[in-house]
Amino acid sequence: MFEKRLYTKEGDPIISDISFNGESFEVERDTTRDKYGENTITNHHCKSISVMKDENNHDQYILRECSGFQRPYYLGTDKK
Repeated sequence: MFEKRLYTKEGDPIISDISFNGESFEVERDTTRDKYGENTITNHHCKSISVMKDENNHDQYILRECSGFQRPYYLGTDKK
């Protein structure tokens, strides 16, 4: 399991737990600690992951074809 933690401009955490079940990626997104947010826990399934280079030639990891997301789900950048 991989945990992704983002912070709102007010400093509240939005936490995503990402796991792989052998067929798809599962994302649990928790906004319950965000005072001004949705205050929900949602679950999504993503069919694939892709790696793209950013402008500094670092790898970016992106989940694609995710239920409940209208755009790809950005995981992060590998800044070696």
